[in-house]
Amino acid sequence: MIAKVSVKGQTVIPEAIREMARRRAAETEARANLQTRQSTRAVSLADFQSRQRSRNKIDLLSKEEHARQALRDAALGEADAEDRGGTAALTVELDTILRTVPKGVS
Repeated sequence: MIAKVSVKGQTVIPEAIREMARRRAAETEARANLQTRQSTRAVSLADFQSRQRSRNKIDLLSKEEHARQALRDAALGEADAEDRGGTAALTVELDTILRTVPKGVS
């Protein structure tokens, strides 16, 4: 049994009980707030990680597209060089033919 202690004619036990109840309520509220914040943080972290994965995927796709573009540019450059080379060879051959044809023959 709890003994009552009197200070200047007042009972201290009911105040201690009220204080304990107040502290327990404050603790319960603090735990609920902590739980809410932890849940919010977990959701934010998951969202952040999802955005990071999306960003990484976009970066990878961009690099792949740049590589494909470089290959296309190289292929076009080679085709253009072949066309110029073929045209040059055709011009040399045509000049040779024209030199062998006697003048005045049309």
